[in-house]
Amino acid sequence: MARCAFRSFDLTFQGDARSMSKDKSTGLIIKGDEVSFVRADGEEYFCPPTFVILHDVTGKDLRRCDFYIVKAQGGTGEDMTVPESVYDTAIAYFANDAELKEILVDIPGGPWNRIGEVNAIRYRRKGKHAGDYEHPYDPPVVLYRCERPHAYRLRLPDSCVVDERGFVSP
Repeated sequence: MARCAFRSFDLTFQGDARSMSKDKSTGLIIKGDEVSFVRADGEEYFCPPTFVILHDVTGKDLRRCDFYIVKAQGGTGEDMTVPESVYDTAIAYFANDAELKEILVDIPGGPWNRIGEVNAIRYRRKGKHAGDYEHPYDPPVVLYRCERPHAYRLRLPDSCVVDERGFVSP
């Protein structure tokens, strides 16, 4: 599923899934895969291998400083309408010649259960700055989990900074 890190995507919905814009225009970008969290007690929790980090760079459909770790379901092969600002952000994040494609994910509407605090997120990134990354949080941030569909949400403070370099602060 490494190829998912290069792709923008549409959304599919299951049962209690969050209501999103009905058009195919989206600010949602996959930021990485092979995700794990370092809990406050030092233990590392590994997400399933098909899970990816999802970020709404516009804050239109999802809170801008919430990061969803969701299952990638595969691509549709369809072209997408991507706003110019989102396209520019994706190209800056991945590379000037990145091929942006559509991928399907489910984003649950809840309920979200607090499972604890994490001191760091670890993930693999593709594109211009490909590699394995760890971003520490001091103070720790809260991680939530939803059971159906299985997903995680990392809630950062409203002052978070995420750009083409990835997680910048906190």
